[in-house]
Amino acid sequence: MEILYISSVDVSLTKGPSANEREFIPTLYRLKGDNSHFLIPEPKNSLPNDIPLSACTFTKPHKERQPIDWVLHQLSIVLKTNKILSNRSFDLIVIRADVFPFCYRYITNKHDIPFAMKTAGSGEFKVFRRKNLILKALKGLNQLFYNSLVNNAVCVDVVSPKQRNSLRVITGAGEKIQWIDNGVNIDRFKPADKQECKKRFKLERFDQIIGYAGNLPWKRGGMQIVQALPELSKKYPYIGGVILGSGEGMQSLYDEARSLGVYDRCVFTGQVDYNLVVDYINCMDVGISQLNYGEQGASEQKVRQYLACGKPVIVSPGEVNQFISDKNLGYIVSHDDINGFLKAIKSILDLSENEYDLISKRSREYAENNLSFRSKVLERIEAWEKVLNR
Repeated sequence: MEILYISSVDVSLTKGPSANEREFIPTLYRLKGDNSHFLIPEPKNSLPNDIPLSACTFTKPHKERQPIDWVLHQLSIVLKTNKILSNRSFDLIVIRADVFPFCYRYITNKHDIPFAMKTAGSGEFKVFRRKNLILKALKGLNQLFYNSLVNNAVCVDVVSPKQRNSLRVITGAGEKIQWIDNGVNIDRFKPADKQECKKRFKLERFDQIIGYAGNLPWKRGGMQIVQALPELSKKYPYIGGVILGSGEGMQSLYDEARSLGVYDRCVFTGQVDYNLVVDYINCMDVGISQLNYGEQGASEQKVRQYLACGKPVIVSPGEVNQFISDKNLGYIVSHDDINGFLKAIKSILDLSENEYDLISKRSREYAENNLSFRSKVLERIEAWEKVLNR
């Protein structure tokens, strides 16, 4: 099966979708080799070493919230795709569609090649929640094109049951929409010596570290860490919080830490190189991910990364996270339950060394057996082959 993969995500960035593509592309290439080709944006930063340059064609990049850039980017996708397909045959086009997917609808109409959609999402786009009359007017047009893509694809995958159910309702598509959970590169994210990692980042002053590694930390776990530190410091005098990530909401975290008198217990790293994330996680005793009610049900990559590094976790409720409780890998606590959050952290920090080692081992083994990125890409390949061989 010859696959042409097309995405508008810049794999050189550190945000969530980029991390997903950053692992997907080399994994698919390792499995398919020269039977795969990738059409992706020209990177803003240097490309990771394992991105197969010989199998890549680069489109004009784009910037968020820049309409002209987005139009030129889509035009570039169309022209580059037409050129690739004029010189080579493919059995399947796989796309990761974004907002206003006009280029993808044109390509799939023009070329008589089956196509699948990867990581399709819930069918809802947050950009249209803004109070902007132009966006409000374009929402229906975007939905028309996106629904058309979903209904004409031979296979569509999403990363959670909640997204699957939402996309089915919004588009009217049925069983072709499948749930394939997010995975983790278990060769990259793996346990390492905690003290050595602490030393690398000058974190030896902390005996215990509760941490967050991901996007939007002020609304997905960082605030809970900051708010828990005053109470935790009464029992654990050398405890600290390490919070990775950057963005416009970070000031609220700084202000909260100062107002609670725990700023000196917090390390705000800002955006860090993707290759350093694993070492920061290995400094932690507990990995945190807390989503509000509207986001619960998403498949958090950070949680899978914590587990692969052998870290117990505290996560939000949601069908996709139920295995955390079932397999005794941590605790499920609602984002607004600070007392439950504190109790869960204390339960983990009070474990004996042997008890902690057991949960760490379980977490790593679960990631190896159930969450490897390779296994998730193989699930997709199997699904694609099944529909093509009907």
